[in-house]
Parts: sequence; C-alpha cells; structure tokens
Amino acid sequence: MVKIYVGQDNESWVLHQEVICERSEFFRKAFTGGFHESEKKEIYLEEEDPRMFGHFINWLYGKKLYCHKDHANPSEITFKHVREWLALYIFADKISLRALADEALEQYNFCTEGTLPCTNEIIIIYQNTVEQSPLRQHAVKALMVEFFNQGSDDFDFISDAIACHIEFTRDITAAIKNHTRLSTKECELSSCSAHNKTPRVILRVAGGQNIPRASRGIGILRSGR
Repeated sequence: MVKIYVGQDNESWVLHQEVICERSEFFRKAFTGGFHESEKKEIYLEEEDPRMFGHFINWLYGKKLYCHKDHANPSEITFKHVREWLALYIFADKISLRALADEALEQYNFCTEGTLPCTNEIIIIYQNTVEQSPLRQHAVKALMVEFFNQGSDDFDFISDAIACHIEFTRDITAAIKNHTRLSTKECELSSCSAHNKTPRVILRVAGGQNIPRASRGIGILRSGR
C-alpha cells in the first residue's frame, strides 16, 4: 500500500500500489524509481485540490466521472463547481493520463454547457495549459460567441475577460477577426451581429448568483466565487 497526502491540510489516501502504478507512469516512477517516495511509500501533493483528487481516485478504481449538481438550476453552475473539473483536467495533463484528461474535459463541457467562463476561470486555464489546449479553445469560443451575440451588451464583462490574460487577448482577438471574415452562409452562430442573425436567450450573473435576465443572448456568466 502507498499513502498520498493532498492539499495544504495533507488530506490522506491509502491506495493499492499496484493499482495506481499500473494506471500512472508518474506514480510508478515515484513509488518504484529509487526516490525518497519509493522508500517511504508516501508522496505529498500540497498544490493539488483534495476534492479533485477524490475524483481521480474514483476514476482510478473504475468509477465513471459523474456530477451530482442540478444543472437545471443555474445557481449550481458556479466557478467553484466547474473548478473541480478544471483541476482534474490540469492534473491529468500534468501526469500524462490522457484517458483521464479526456473524461475530465467531457465532464467540464457537460457542466459548463450554456454558460460563460468568468475571468478567474480563464486565468486558471491559461496559466496551466499549453497553446491549442482544448480548454483554451473552449474559453475562446464561448467568449467569441458572446461577443457577436445580439442580446443586451455587457461591455464590462467582455472587456474584463478579454484583458484578463495576454495570451487569451491574443487568441480571442484572432477568433473575432477570423469570424468577421466569414460569409453569412459560413457563420454557424444562431445569433451574430456581424452577420445580422437574430438573438437567443441570455442569462446573466448579479451579486455572485446566476439569475435570469432579458430574453436575449446565449448563456450564464459563471460566478467567480
């Protein structure tokens, strides 16, 4: 058995060495590679989130990733909630577990469908992923769609989002420029100011809680809490 301590409070898990080493080269090297961890059979992951690690353990022992939140209730889809799946994707990518990363991304996409990323979320994505990352592509597309949406203008949110990370500024600017070059026929958006398409339904955030607003636009801005 091996012991793994996670987070600033050192929350611990006792796991079967053969299970974790079979699935992960990162842990196999740590526990069998002649390092300090292989002698004591324990490792510390202070920077990781225990809740995220719990999802990893479930996946490790064959359970399918699953979200228990009520997605019919907009107030449930906050940054705190989706951050778990962000952290899991980033962790899986860090330890080169492609299968886990793919499932975490699928869950993230499911939980964020119809919502907009807050600036904190964009910053985390860009600080922890490489160019062409699926997470970056997701954030860019969501904000690009909102930019061209013909609903109520939200200049404060759009300007804050575009300016929150220099690489995101570059990517979203390129996406907007490329979209304006499309013909009306090539545009796949159902609501687009550049191609004179009608609006959809919008929901917005106020006071840290997701609430419905005017019947225009596309989605919900996730609370930064």
